[in-house]
Amino acid sequence: APARAAVERDLRALRVPGPGPAGGDAVAAEFALVRAAFPDAEVTEVTTVVDGPRLGVRALLRGTHTGPLRG
Repeated sequence: APARAAVERDLRALRVPGPGPAGGDAVAAEFALVRAAFPDAEVTEVTTVVDGPRLGVRALLRGTHTGPLRG
């Protein structure tokens, strides 16, 4: 779908420290890594900010760390 492609093209994941992956496929892969490391993860939306065409979401992830995650 053209709308999804436009959104995915501009999608960025930010993490502390430093920038995260860019693009829909890269962000999905990042979430797959997190899900594998925290299989019982629960994500809670903390803050949502909208600035024109941009949307930012700060979320809290809670879960049991049972697998590898970035070494």
